[in-house]
Amino acid sequence: YEIRPRDWSSDVCSSDLLPRNGEISYELYLGSNRFNVGRTVQSWTISDDSYRVRSASETTGIAAMFARQSIEYISSGRLTAAGLRPDQFSNARERRGEKDAATARFDWKTQTITFGEPPKSAPLAGNEQDLVSFMYQLGLMPLTPGRIMLPITNGWKFERYELEVGIRSEEHTSELQ
Repeated sequence: YEIRPRDWSSDVCSSDLLPRNGEISYELYLGSNRFNVGRTVQSWTISDDSYRVRSASETTGIAAMFARQSIEYISSGRLTAAGLRPDQFSNARERRGEKDAATARFDWKTQTITFGEPPKSAPLAGNEQDLVSFMYQLGLMPLTPGRIMLPITNGWKFERYELEVGIRSEEHTSELQ
C-alpha cells in the first residue's frame, strides 16, 4: 500500500491517505542477550470520515515476572481537512496489580475538552490531539524544520508539547541481523 503525501489544497482529508486498517507490532529487547521485555501493538481502522486507533503495551518475558505492567490507549474521532480530530480518548493501565484509567472528551461544538478525575475542562483552539492521535496527525501535516507547539492530552492532563522538526536526511545502514 502506498501512502501518498497530503494535498493540503483539498478541503477534506481523504481517508485513503492511510490504509483503511492495519497493525504494527514493536518488540523491546534488553541487553546483548536480547531479553524480550516488552511489546506494543498499534492498530487502526478508518471508515469514511472516522477513525479509531488503539495502542496496547505490556511487559513480556523476564520483565513481566518481576514487574507486570500494561497500558492501553484508544483514540477515536473524525478525519477533517486539517487531519485527525479526536472526539474521545481513553487511557487504561495496570501496574503492580493497581488499575488506573482516564478519559478525555473533545466537544468541538462548544470548543471544550473535558479530562481528568475530578473532571476539568479547557478551551479548544482547533489543533488539539491526544497521546495516540498526534503520532498519526504528524504524518498528515506539512512539516517544515523548526518548532511546533501541539496541545496533547493523556486523559489525566492537557498540556502543550513542543516538538522539534529536523531537517530531512537519508541514512543508509546495513541490514539488521
